[in-house]
Amino acid sequence: MPTSSRPVTILVVDGEPAVRRFVRRVLEGAGYSVLEAGSGEEAVLAAAAHPGPIEVLLVDLSLPLAPGHDVAARMSASRPGIRVLYMSAGPQQDATDMAEARSVLKKPFPIRELLARVSGALGDTPRDSH
Repeated sequence: MPTSSRPVTILVVDGEPAVRRFVRRVLEGAGYSVLEAGSGEEAVLAAAAHPGPIEVLLVDLSLPLAPGHDVAARMSASRPGIRVLYMSAGPQQDATDMAEARSVLKKPFPIRELLARVSGALGDTPRDSH
């Protein structure tokens, strides 16, 4: 965990409630603060309602109504400096470029990979939920 007394906040956006619950449980177990949204619109509203910083956006590439790329673009515009990680159960060609493809967590992903990717996005050493 970073040295500040405030936990790092992560916004998890996925259309599947079970995925959001799993990711929330893992990330909160590792000491992160988690906001959840089931769609791009919910993500925008959750971010607007959150008074503090949101360090990481973890978003599904294939959200209904708004692709994860669109959600990431909107979040980046309203919260400059937010780090973006994508999730996808589909093929890597969902990513728009090779750099983005490397930041995609392929569902289903192991807990250690999720924690390592989030820590990497933050520039931290990986956290362990155990």
